[in-house]
Amino acid sequence: MIVNRNFRKRMILLGTIILASSTLPLTAIAQDRSRGWEGSNPNDDPSVVKVPVGDRKTQTPSSPGADDTENVFQAGDVSFKAGRFAEALQQLDQAWRGIGTKQPSIRSTAQFFERKALAQRGLQNLIEAERLLKQALGSVTTNGAHEEKLRSRILFEIADLQSQEGLPRESAVSAVQALKAATTGSVSRMENLLTIEGTNTLGRAMTDIGDIKTADMKLDDALKAAISLEPSGDVNIPLQSSASKFADVITAKIKANKYYLRDTRGNAGKLKRDLQDAISLLRNYSETIAPDTRYSLLTLELEQSEPTRETVSAALTKAAELPGNENLIEAALLMKQAELKLADNDLRGAADVLKRALEIRQKVLPAYSTYIAETLIKMSEVQLKLGRPSDAAANAQRASTALERSAGRKSLHFARASTALASVYVAAGKYSQVEPLLQETVNTLSAIRGRGDAETLRTIDLLCSAYIRNNKHGAAASYTGLALADAEKLYPANSPKLVQSLTNLGTVEAHLKKFAESNAHLQRAQNILMRAGKSNTVEYADVLAAQGVSNTLQKKWGAAQAALRQARTIYTTIYGADSSYTNQMTELLKTMEAMKSGPRIPGHNILLENKFKPSSPQYR
Repeated sequence: MIVNRNFRKRMILLGTIILASSTLPLTAIAQDRSRGWEGSNPNDDPSVVKVPVGDRKTQTPSSPGADDTENVFQAGDVSFKAGRFAEALQQLDQAWRGIGTKQPSIRSTAQFFERKALAQRGLQNLIEAERLLKQALGSVTTNGAHEEKLRSRILFEIADLQSQEGLPRESAVSAVQALKAATTGSVSRMENLLTIEGTNTLGRAMTDIGDIKTADMKLDDALKAAISLEPSGDVNIPLQSSASKFADVITAKIKANKYYLRDTRGNAGKLKRDLQDAISLLRNYSETIAPDTRYSLLTLELEQSEPTRETVSAALTKAAELPGNENLIEAALLMKQAELKLADNDLRGAADVLKRALEIRQKVLPAYSTYIAETLIKMSEVQLKLGRPSDAAANAQRASTALERSAGRKSLHFARASTALASVYVAAGKYSQVEPLLQETVNTLSAIRGRGDAETLRTIDLLCSAYIRNNKHGAAASYTGLALADAEKLYPANSPKLVQSLTNLGTVEAHLKKFAESNAHLQRAQNILMRAGKSNTVEYADVLAAQGVSNTLQKKWGAAQAALRQARTIYTTIYGADSSYTNQMTELLKTMEAMKSGPRIPGHNILLENKFKPSSPQYR
């Protein structure tokens, strides 16, 4: 191996990486031992000959047959280099069977399982790949072998694979362990590379966990160290490993993750230089990287410009050529296709595409992967629009439960699952259950994306709707005015994306007897939708329902009746005569007639449980 002489000069910088990593707030995060960990028996794989650990003997090259035995892990290297992972896997198993009763050393055994894991990773069988890597790690750990360099490499590969699987909390733990192991003993170029790669992987994990400050620091540290690397060198890193010996590849991965961090924070569109740099660097090395959704040119290039049906379709055609029966890159592209179908209001088409994406991901990813949860959240959104609230609730709850385990409650992933679940509750009229959930979500989104972000504002609108229905107009008022002001900074004055904030604000003002302001805001919302040609939409019916409530409170019976009847007609057309939305308008009309015919009951609230909730987040 070539010692990187410049590395010692950077140890002060990278030392802070390790020191900070050791103090990360990860004590509550534990590896899932049900999926195997350091104590795993490296001979549990039924596809290979089992040799009792206690009977293993270390052989030297001078021993009879030692070369074949000790080099058994190299059997598939030629196929690895060509990206023929299934062939490499077969060659490895054949070589192991060929050594018969000979017993490879602990190190060779560990590298054999490592190579098998890399082959499975190349075939996108990530669960099996992680199991094999943990067997390799168990071999060099439980036997007390002093193989720190090999151990640090395998630890990094586990951390990176867990990130690829969508398990950021586990990835963070493994990355910290890998960073500690990489600085044990002598420092070579490989340890230098693994330190940088491990810091990059830790930065990605922290992004997914929601620790944005730490993520930003880790990625900056990794990039500073990567920039000063020599282009390449003779490093003992297997072909197609998660780690790379090429400085450009490492730099590209860091820049891709810096873009991912910016996208998580909600400002990726403002500066895509990191993404462009990553793509430019990866184009020269794409054949040396196993299929990986995070660093695939097919997925990254779609982020450069607005995806279209044509570009997504072309990418799917190329993805079909990748190895593996279940293609995770295809699944990522299907998610893009589903978004396009949703934008075209092709709900059933989107549902079909999402179903296929979920089928792929469920076969090769752990059940609590963030990628599976992401698919379930989108399915919940579509199912709610298709009038299937039970299915929507089940998928949103499943995603929420999974993400609490894999990413934590402070993550953007969990916030999105909570919003999806709250949307189902709101649609079902179960408002009392969503206030604390939405308040937590607003706080998380504000911390990650900012108070004025579009996604944060959507959730604030949903929270305000819950407050309105629960007769907490003061609490709603503390949000509605600020939400509209923030929305007006994002969108033009006539944008339909302002309508929900206007509707909420107008409804609150009506209950606070600020009728002039209420009328003005609701009329503005109505005018925006009419000019946009959206007078037969759910959003327009929402505004009419709010006007009906406001006019009832002002005792403008004729105007109230007309608005509520028109809203009911639109809901009937869209959702059906027996839908909860239609029935709510009927109840509001009855309440209005009762108030018109006699004195108002003291303490009676016109909303009761009948006030319709403005429910159109798709405009943002």
